[in-house]
Amino acid sequence: MNFEKSCGAVVYKVKEGKIKYLAVKSKRDGHWGFAKGHVEKGETEIDTAKREVLEETNIKVRLLDGFRVTKEYYPNENLHKEVVFFIGNSDIYDVKIQEEEVEDYILATYDETYETLTYESDKDVLKKANEYLLKLGI
Repeated sequence: MNFEKSCGAVVYKVKEGKIKYLAVKSKRDGHWGFAKGHVEKGETEIDTAKREVLEETNIKVRLLDGFRVTKEYYPNENLHKEVVFFIGNSDIYDVKIQEEEVEDYILATYDETYETLTYESDKDVLKKANEYLLKLGI
C-alpha cells in the first residue's frame, strides 16, 4: 500500500466583525476544499502548509498555535492518504490563484463556506476551525 501525506490550512479573515473563510476549487476534479498539497522532502508539516497556501492563493499565511486536524482516507485500495490542516490568517488578502491547479476561490462566511465545500471531511475541518476561533474570542 502506498502512502501520501499532504498539509494545508484553513485561512480566515475577520471582516466587518465576521469571520470569513477561504476555500478553493480544484481545477483537476472540481471539488471545493482548502489549499493543501504534498509534503516535499525535508519539509515540516508547517512549512508545507505555508508553501501550499502561498502557491495556490498568493497569501502569506501566519499559522496559529494549537490547531492541527488530521484526516485520513483511502481514495483507492492501494493508497492511504493523510492530510493535516492548520489554521491561519494574513495581513494581506490579495488572492491570485495558481491557475494550473485552482479554478476559483471564495472568501465567505462560515455558512456559505460550509455549503460550498464538497467533502464531509472538509466540512468537519471547517467546523473544528470555526469552534477553535470562537473559543479564542475571534
